[in-house]
Amino acid sequence: GGFQSAGQTVFNNTSNAGGASIVNGGSIYGAAGGQTIFNDTSTADHASITNDGAGASSNPGNPGQTTFNDRSTAGHATIINRGTPGDGGSGTTIFTGSSTADNATIIASGGYYRGGGIVFNGASTGGNARVKVFDNGHLDITNHQSGLTIGSIEGSGNVFLGANRLT
Repeated sequence: GGFQSAGQTVFNNTSNAGGASIVNGGSIYGAAGGQTIFNDTSTADHASITNDGAGASSNPGNPGQTTFNDRSTAGHATIINRGTPGDGGSGTTIFTGSSTADNATIIASGGYYRGGGIVFNGASTGGNARVKVFDNGHLDITNHQSGLTIGSIEGSGNVFLGANRLT
């Protein structure tokens, strides 16, 4: 029993987040964190999205997360993925399917225990995105089906390539 469902904001079909300000809070004590999900050809447009890391406890919760599926796009959004102060998960943005980061600015900040994350899987693309990773924040393309091209990368964080090339 207990906490099982995350609060979700879901954009389907050709939905557009416009200039929305969205915060996906991390949780504590095993509860699910908040999620924003973009499906089909929906777009984050010029939204500001923050994914918080989970709290610290002996039974940590789950982080905030944004996921781009199918052919959705991050547009010109600013997405911040925060690290966690304890042993819970970090705020994360995930690109899957044929989704694209487009012209977004995506940030993975550090955390006391673990930093925020940016993940590209499947056939997703980086477009002209500006990616910033700081401290123990990370960009992970190890499960991408091929190499990835992005607009720029900066910061002192980690980049996990696996067998892939980052251009």
